Amino acid sequence: MARKYFQGRVVSHDALCENVRHIVFEREDREPVEFKPGQFMMIHFVGREGVEINRSYSMADAHTSSPEFALCVKRVDPDGQGSQLIHGLKVGDSLKMSGPFGRFCLRDESPKDLVLVATGTGIAPFHCMLSELEAILSGGERRIWLLFGVRYDEELLYHDTWNALAARYDNFRYRPVVSRPREDGDYKGAVGYVSTFEPELRETIDPDDSVAYLCGVPEMVDDMRVRFKELGLGLRATRTEKYVSPPTKLPKKDT
Repeated sequence: MARKYFQGRVVSHDALCENVRHIVFEREDREPVEFKPGQFMMIHFVGREGVEINRSYSMADAHTSSPEFALCVKRVDPDGQGSQLIHGLKVGDSLKMSGPFGRFCLRDESPKDLVLVATGTGIAPFHCMLSELEAILSGGERRIWLLFGVRYDEELLYHDTWNALAARYDNFRYRPVVSRPREDGDYKGAVGYVSTFEPELRETIDPDDSVAYLCGVPEMVDDMRVRFKELGLGLRATRTEKYVSPPTKLPKKDT
């Protein structure tokens, strides 16, 4: 089947931190974008080498049945051509795009514990799932864990949203962790990596009634997949999405 392209025009953009932006696009043809939270869009542009480059970015907000959609994009220097291009866009600028694609979506199942693990902009698909997560939490019988690791505390993307969710629902366990907190900053939380919370999970969750979703850098995904296996979660109960900086011609994630 031939790929269907469209032009995506910038509606708004907000800096979440120094090198990450939340950018809202709309299809110029005003066709609604039908997608499942957890999927991604692909952009297509001519790179410095003079050939067309493809880059993929996760949807960050659920503008369902609308021509609008949002991406969360980290600027990668010096070789992140796609992310640098997006960060340079102004309201009204447009890009050649296609999608949505991907299968990193919540499945129709009801584990007691749903464990979401993210690093960096790997938090984007979980932010896109907010409505689904709230629907689960409002039932009161299931727990959702969000383990979110970053280098610096200002990179805790959508931090206020997660704190607000934790304030509304006792069964939402938000566990942020920073590996390099600023000495002059106000961060008072956990220091280290997402694996810091493994002992708490080991003491709390039933591996036979839990499902984990991992999204972020390959090192974290591989490490936590092993740790969840040691906890007793089978491969079918662990779903993954790796964010990597791809070679020029491959349509992979560019974080």
